[in-house]
Amino acid sequence: MSILISIRCFYVKFRLHKRPGHKSPHNKSAKLLALDALQAFRCFTEMSKRWLDPRENFDAEIRMQGLDEDELLLFEPDDYADLIPPPGPHDPETTWSKMKGMYKLESTAMDKLMSMIGLKTVKRKAIELCSCVLLEPPKDLDTNTSCNFTFVGNPGSGKTTVAKLLGEAMVDLKYRKNGLIETSAEDILGASDASKFFTKLLDDAKDGTLFIDEAYLFQPAPRGSKQNDSNAVLNMLMKASETMKTTTFILAGYKQEMGDLLGYNDGFASRFPKKFTFEFEDYNENELTKIFHELVCIRNYQLESTASCGVPIAKVLAKRIHRGANKKGFGNGRECAKVLDACRQAQDARLGLLKLQPDCEISDYDYRTLLRIDTIGALPRL
Repeated sequence: MSILISIRCFYVKFRLHKRPGHKSPHNKSAKLLALDALQAFRCFTEMSKRWLDPRENFDAEIRMQGLDEDELLLFEPDDYADLIPPPGPHDPETTWSKMKGMYKLESTAMDKLMSMIGLKTVKRKAIELCSCVLLEPPKDLDTNTSCNFTFVGNPGSGKTTVAKLLGEAMVDLKYRKNGLIETSAEDILGASDASKFFTKLLDDAKDGTLFIDEAYLFQPAPRGSKQNDSNAVLNMLMKASETMKTTTFILAGYKQEMGDLLGYNDGFASRFPKKFTFEFEDYNENELTKIFHELVCIRNYQLESTASCGVPIAKVLAKRIHRGANKKGFGNGRECAKVLDACRQAQDARLGLLKLQPDCEISDYDYRTLLRIDTIGALPRL
């Protein structure tokens, strides 16, 4: 009974919105919630016949009222295939393709890196690495040339994925014998014996790559003070990066904090040269749209089509996500995943309400359509 009363209340609110001259531009989410309730209301056949006028086309009107004016991007393609232009003659993807042909190179990992969305600056750095190091190795492949990197940028910008692919690429191109060992400063400092734990990591990473994420969490005590675990680990890292010439070390974190960390000891500058600093920029709106749409497809869901609702949902959500870009801590791909989780919650709420109605069948389309335009207003405004 309480559910029925709630549906009637939403219906009354909607009718109030429909009154001539009534304006409430700041209550768009409430209008969309009213539309959700109306859809559930239609499950009550007899009541719908008495209360609803089938000649009214208010669904489309109320959907549009739940979006900002700059979000009403009508009739865009749903596959978003043309959002990102193909590589040009001077883009890193094209350069890598030429290098493969000229030098007979084969690296599935580099192919994957070049196929990632965005990351033009990072891809160019990877090409530079191939040009100045991987394509000109000493005759003895057990080279004594050190090759350590710093990855700087916001979370969710691809640092861990690129580190894995770069580690695999160096194996593919016979510059390293072993792959990547992944850890973080938090893991190291959280061990019961940080020095012993780090020594084990160095052994495991020998002749390969050791990736340390969130390296800025190392907080060494200043000179003259009692040394802590961070001092011990960083001193070991200094020595290892100098003596373990066949092992690559990658430190990742925020740009400013990583600069401060490398200033801990003058020797870090020579061991982690600026030319091997990879800067991960935040994704733009089109790139976030592609990322969000791919996440939906990977999970075997779909979005309500633009032809059906008049709005490209992935672009609307990417526009909202991008409002936080170019600020410290912006989550990039992680923000897309968070919004996708919010979409799941909105879908669960919608389907849960429908399941409570007698003789209401939920179709495969209902289950697979993760987000519909009539619930988009209920999602967080990032």
